[in-house]
Amino acid sequence: MRGRALRQKQSRLRCFYAAAFIAALHINIANQYFLGIYNLLYIPLKLFGRLAMTIQPLRRVHETVGQQFSLIQAPAAGRTTTMCVLIHKPAGVAVPEPILQSAALHNADGWGVMGHTADGDTVLERHVDVDATRTIDFLRAHTDSELAIHLRRRTHGDVNACNAHPFEIEPGLYLMHNGSFTLPIRDPAYSDTWHLVHDILRPLARRHRDLITDPTFLQLISAVAGPDNRLILFDARRSKFHVVNRQIGVDHAGLWIGSLRWLDAEVIDEPLVGCAA
Repeated sequence: MRGRALRQKQSRLRCFYAAAFIAALHINIANQYFLGIYNLLYIPLKLFGRLAMTIQPLRRVHETVGQQFSLIQAPAAGRTTTMCVLIHKPAGVAVPEPILQSAALHNADGWGVMGHTADGDTVLERHVDVDATRTIDFLRAHTDSELAIHLRRRTHGDVNACNAHPFEIEPGLYLMHNGSFTLPIRDPAYSDTWHLVHDILRPLARRHRDLITDPTFLQLISAVAGPDNRLILFDARRSKFHVVNRQIGVDHAGLWIGSLRWLDAEVIDEPLVGCAA
């Protein structure tokens, strides 16, 4: 009996040691497994942590842009909009006088220019009174300058210097606009472009520096603006122009012209390239 009990005790001990060994082996395997999983995920988790730090400001940009651009609507399809004059003049190109005379005749509610000289000096002009002779003389003196030229035909807002183009989005960044936006007008004395700059673009520029001239953001502006709006932005710090919806305008005499709706047909003496009307 005593020998049988001893064998049973030894058998139980062997089972216990075997179970302990198996348990230890499993613990070691599990430990190695989880260590491998940790090593496998460490770099992605670390990168994800860094990405999360950048996602939050990007989300804030997205929310800000969404809130601001939800205010804008392009004119409804088929709606006729009154067009101002918007021209981009490369350096060394002269604007034909008949074009300026026709523009001044049909768009007499203000004029302005923005751009830079051959030496890189910034050129900014805003005037309420449109004088074709004065405009011609000014542009003749700036043939070597790259300029954007705007002559206003009033749709919204009063005729005054506040509604003349260009508009300052932020120091060193300016905008001219040809077309019409449907957006909340909190002060009827000011134009839709004034509201676009003061209520949408300027707040965005203050919160997110360099956003306004980012190529992707310019594509967003183009999509929101639709086919009835053309915009030119001038970054004076870099002496660089950005034309939004350039494909809608026309190329004529070395110039880009946003629309011909204001222009007398007889002043065009050569074929046009583009689709603006």
